[in-house]
Amino acid sequence: MKIKFLPSILFQILILITLNGCTEAPTMTVNLAFESNKYESQESIIANVSVTNVSDMALVINSRFNPNDPVMPEIMRDITFLVRDPQGKELDFLAKINPAVSKLEDFILLAPGEQLSTSIDISRYYDFSSSGEYEISVSYQNTLIPDNMDNVWVGNVQSELVILEIVEN
Repeated sequence: MKIKFLPSILFQILILITLNGCTEAPTMTVNLAFESNKYESQESIIANVSVTNVSDMALVINSRFNPNDPVMPEIMRDITFLVRDPQGKELDFLAKINPAVSKLEDFILLAPGEQLSTSIDISRYYDFSSSGEYEISVSYQNTLIPDNMDNVWVGNVQSELVILEIVEN
């Protein structure tokens, strides 16, 4: 019985020693931008999402950028938006997506200072039918570490808040 616990205890000690030796985790930032700050209620709203490696080392990141509902399991979320309507109510994610877990080919190396971007039509995922000001931010996250990969960025970063005005057509 004691022998079964010994490897577990040694592993935990090794993790503690490793974590104590870390000074600062490699960092990423995420930016959210739009072509305009004003849209008509039935117009497509294209969100430009960029992640930037602001560390001093190359990092492996999940490049899939799959938008998903914030209530989905972490392992299935790459990009999540927080959208508040003019009354301050958080909007529901409308799409029904059944994404697979990221694959090995979804992971790429991002050099220090390098940026990876995508464009997402968020009007496909949220109801912008009411006129007024909407508050929007985006989170980029990764929880997976593929086998035999070093320097995989794991974490969750959130953009600054962006305000969009929706007007009736």
